[in-house]
Amino acid sequence: MLDPDLLSIMACPFDHAALNYTAHSQQLTCDQCARIFEVRDQIPVLIPEMARQPREAVRLDRPHKDHA
Repeated sequence: MLDPDLLSIMACPFDHAALNYTAHSQQLTCDQCARIFEVRDQIPVLIPEMARQPREAVRLDRPHKDHA
């Protein structure tokens, strides 16, 4: 569990928005850009190069390939 005081002062290094902590997956997610940052051994890894982008939503208007 992250210290609530630490969590209250942390911000996304990209856009300075608030971060939400998910304990079961040990990650922080930015409220604004949705980038994902890992938490390792209760230490947030806020290095921009190590951030993950959220999975892109599947577009419904994209044609699907049929498996023959």
